[in-house]
Amino acid sequence: MQTATARGYPASMCRVDVTRLDTQAQKHANLISLRSSPASQRRTRRSQIIHPHGHIFRHNGDMLAVELHKATSNISGIWNTWGVVVALIVSAATGLATISQGRSAREALRLAREQDERSRARLNVELKDAIRWIPANESHRCFGVHVLVVNPADSSGTLVATELHVSYRMVNGSLLTLKVPHDVRGVAVPEQISPITLPASLSSNGALDGWFIFQVPDSIIKQAQIEGYIVTVYDSRDISRTVQPSTFRRIEA
Repeated sequence: MQTATARGYPASMCRVDVTRLDTQAQKHANLISLRSSPASQRRTRRSQIIHPHGHIFRHNGDMLAVELHKATSNISGIWNTWGVVVALIVSAATGLATISQGRSAREALRLAREQDERSRARLNVELKDAIRWIPANESHRCFGVHVLVVNPADSSGTLVATELHVSYRMVNGSLLTLKVPHDVRGVAVPEQISPITLPASLSSNGALDGWFIFQVPDSIIKQAQIEGYIVTVYDSRDISRTVQPSTFRRIEA
């Protein structure tokens, strides 16, 4: 170990370990030599090149993952929205189909009922006019009823008989009913009247317009109080219909 003495200071205070300094200087020089060597410089350059790019790659990878997550979320949202839309469309189509089926069922039921109504025997009678007159030199009174008979069924029929029911009350208070058939034989019919001849055919969905003529004995009319009149029409299909004249308009024969 070498020592040195500084001027103005005691030798004990100025002693320096020269050997230690030389050793540290040598280590520092070796470190500088290693850092400045070509191999060290190449490793440093590779580290400077690789590490920054690696950082960029990691950063880009993270951004790509985020974008993929966003895209996946957007696609999932779009599919969810379209799923709701498709469900609404399917629901609406199902509702419309149900309504259409309901309408078709009601229409089929209506047609079936109409067909059933047409297949059943029916008869409609409409009263158009009612008149009465007294033939000259006769002992009876004539009553004429103008009717429109309609057959709304698919089956044809025949008018076989017609009666005038005259309800009257006797002097003793008894209430009786006189049934007078339609009969034009031996009756002087006014010109404006066209009597129906029985039996009269009635085609399917057909109609018949004309007069029924009834001859009531004058003796009954004079001795009784008339309570009312009812005209009954009979069809060959075992059905009948009635009309009820409230008054009879009097004409001159």
